[in-house]
Amino acid sequence: MIRVDVAYSLITDPTNSKVLMVRNIDDSSDRWSLPGGAVERDESLDQAAIREAKEETGLDIKVHGIVSVNECIFVKKEEHVLFITFKGEVIGGMKN
Repeated sequence: MIRVDVAYSLITDPTNSKVLMVRNIDDSSDRWSLPGGAVERDESLDQAAIREAKEETGLDIKVHGIVSVNECIFVKKEEHVLFITFKGEVIGGMKN
């Protein structure tokens, strides 16, 4: 079984009434998720969350700690995935 770490960012508006989501479209699905993705080799969890938010939204963020950790075992893929979600704050950039 392969271990995969995935880092997400929970980014809200100033009133915490709206959450920033990204649309993920591929051959098998069309779904919405928080900005995030797999942690690359030699990258920390928070660095991955910041990088993925920039790649997927165009926004620069800083993170303020972990808000949740979830896991899933994908038997067919032989993967044990940890989903780590950080609280994110927009500090710059332009929305894609």
